[in-house]
Amino acid sequence: DLETGQLVRRAAIGEPGRIPPGGKVTRFRHGEGLAGWVIDHGEPVLIHDVQEDPRWVAEPEDESAYRSCLAVPVTTASEVRGALLVFSSTPGAFGEDHLRLAEAAAAQVGNAVGNAALYNLIREQAERLGAMLKQQQVEAAKSQAILEGVADGVIVADAQGQIILFNAAAERILEIPRDQALGRSTREMLGLYGVEGRSWLAAIEDWAANPADRTPEDFVAERLDLGNRVVSVHVSPVIMGSEYLGTVSVFRDVTAEVEADRAKSEFVSTVSHELRTPMTSIKGYVDLLLMGAVGELGDQQRHFLEIIRNNADRLTALVNDLLDISRIETGRVELDLRAVHIHEVVEQVVSTLQGRAQSRGLTLKVQVPEDLPAVWGDDARVMQILTNLVGNAIQYTPPGGEVTISARPTDGFMEVSVADTGIGISEENQKRIFDRFFRADDPLVQETPGTGLGLPITASLVEMHGGRIWVESELGEGSTFTFTLPLTSAPQPSPVPTPPSGTSVLVVEDDQDVANLIRIHLEAEGYEVVMASQGEEALRIAREVHPALITLDIRLPDADGFVILERLKKDPATAEIPVVIVSVVPDKEKGLRLGALDYVGKPIDEEALMEAIHRVLHQRGLILVVDDDRDNLSLMREALRRHGFQVRTTGLGRRALEIAKEVQPALILLDLKLRDIEGYDVLRELKSHPRTRDIPVVVMTGSLTQEELKQQRALTLGAARFLTKPFAIEEFIQEISSVLRQTSPSRVKG
Repeated sequence: DLETGQLVRRAAIGEPGRIPPGGKVTRFRHGEGLAGWVIDHGEPVLIHDVQEDPRWVAEPEDESAYRSCLAVPVTTASEVRGALLVFSSTPGAFGEDHLRLAEAAAAQVGNAVGNAALYNLIREQAERLGAMLKQQQVEAAKSQAILEGVADGVIVADAQGQIILFNAAAERILEIPRDQALGRSTREMLGLYGVEGRSWLAAIEDWAANPADRTPEDFVAERLDLGNRVVSVHVSPVIMGSEYLGTVSVFRDVTAEVEADRAKSEFVSTVSHELRTPMTSIKGYVDLLLMGAVGELGDQQRHFLEIIRNNADRLTALVNDLLDISRIETGRVELDLRAVHIHEVVEQVVSTLQGRAQSRGLTLKVQVPEDLPAVWGDDARVMQILTNLVGNAIQYTPPGGEVTISARPTDGFMEVSVADTGIGISEENQKRIFDRFFRADDPLVQETPGTGLGLPITASLVEMHGGRIWVESELGEGSTFTFTLPLTSAPQPSPVPTPPSGTSVLVVEDDQDVANLIRIHLEAEGYEVVMASQGEEALRIAREVHPALITLDIRLPDADGFVILERLKKDPATAEIPVVIVSVVPDKEKGLRLGALDYVGKPIDEEALMEAIHRVLHQRGLILVVDDDRDNLSLMREALRRHGFQVRTTGLGRRALEIAKEVQPALILLDLKLRDIEGYDVLRELKSHPRTRDIPVVVMTGSLTQEELKQQRALTLGAARFLTKPFAIEEFIQEISSVLRQTSPSRVKG
């Protein structure tokens, strides 16, 4: 018995009594008695008289019955498991032949015992596996029932990106039949979701490439617009140890919540606008009364009116904050991004708030050098951010304190800080300081008029610029609010280049005064101006004169300006002429989609108008298209030229590298399959050469094999976009324009 070490008599022939099933336990253990010695040594024994052998230990009932003995080991799987003993009551009854016969019998017994043990093991394992399989089937059925029953769509993909589970809710939310989704690659699915899908794919590839670096908290959250519905997506990696097993994606239809939120924002916006009219009257008439419009006022009357005016000012501030929040939520806040010098903004903010700081006995300090690099931002919104932060610092700093504004560049961003020696913010309140309507319980905070919306608005504006904001504070010691804004690599503004002699601009405007205003600005810069007041006239002049640029009003007496723009872009004679829309019509996106290169709103800002014209005429840039298919080259050349781009084309990768180093285009469109070398090699060379590494590259491909999928992470490290053929021309142009808009001005060359 392997567990107890006891010797057990399993079977016997020629002795009285029966051995029970399972055997009869003897008083001997492993190594004791003759049988124990044979098992321990694994050797056969031939004894002529057991009475004379010291290894023999007789049972009381066997003491005189046995004289001679054969004892041989029983071996199973090369291990001695027992012994076979043959006795005789006659001394010297056995010889060598008998011993060999006993050994042969023991070998057969050993095989039989081994087979029986193996059979029992297999049977037990089969029963155990059967039970486990049944349990797994039950659990799988439960899991499937749960997944099918949940209201959220669930998609599970394996490590190769193939979809292996697609529940009923996912069918309903995504409107894709299950049989069409199962087995498809994640890349195919993500291709349906545009820019959001690309960022999603980049995260998945990072998880697959670096599974050991992942944590349970890693996920990607996106919100997709699917027609008239809005769907939120939560994607998480499945990691076991350091092995990447796939992803789980959860889809939820949040259309109702988004519409409710939008309705709330619209309500707030409408109510806020409606409140402005009565507040204007209240504040205006109170000011008139305080100015003595109805005669001299008594002290108490003046005191009451000042209370009314102060509360009207508070209500005005609240309405303005509500309007800002509403505009931000509904996406109606558009940033006019340009190079902004932070020291100039700080000077304006300090100039505005200096009197307020002095009235409270505070010192305003500025530590912002004038030679700092410019940031890429909306100067009006940057001023609003700084005004909010400095105003708060002044508001919550006791007399005699200091407020310090500082800035320094770091890692591609400008870090701007506003530090005060005020009341400070508790650690608990720091977690909620950017929540809407939150105000700390400090008596000084509660006594000070405020809405609790200034910091949330500030945080939203910082995030819209691509920066972040945080606070460091200790109670009673003061606070430091810090935010970042992206730096622009553009050089310092240089004189506007003088246009070549004869550079003409066609101004299409039906309002004579506005047309003359535009003409005066353009002629002052050295341009020749041609005027047209109607759409048909503009089309004729454009074909005859072929101006360098057209400014186009949308509201014309004989035609819709958008129709004129479309006709200009469809006519080969005028398709390449860049167009800048100058109009009160607020549909900027439609104009850009139809081929306009910029948009200037009315009333016209001279600086904005001239900046748009200079940007179009001098910074449009050259696009290099690299594709081995001549039809594709012809198509993209025509489409890009119709939208005002300069184009160079080639079907060879090595030639593309030469052109790129020679002319340094503003953008490269690169197909992965070329006639001479792989597109991957071209991309690798472009990104490793100092003259071309900063040129944005849009990669194009017609097929996505498993091999390409594996290399996608390396590709996206260098490429700005990834387009899958075929693509719609409008979407293609939008992608190109988007990449160029995100390219810093210093990167674009004419």
